[in-house]
Amino acid sequence: MKKQIIFVWECLGCGWIEHGKIPPEKCPKCKRRKSFAKLPKEWAEKVKKELIKKHGKELLKKALEEGLGKSKV
Repeated sequence: MKKQIIFVWECLGCGWIEHGKIPPEKCPKCKRRKSFAKLPKEWAEKVKKELIKKHGKELLKKALEEGLGKSKV
């Protein structure tokens, strides 16, 4: 099975957290454009564990592809 790579992105304007391969163009909370910075690798592992807990292993890939589990930390 191919390893899923996820990154954790934080909006520099409001602190909203997103995860995925690429950052969103616009923050869903504060609406700022191109305001996301990539957070350290440890955050990606934490988010992945939270997604597995929330959606189960079989749904992890689907959750990542559809952008489920987006959160504010």
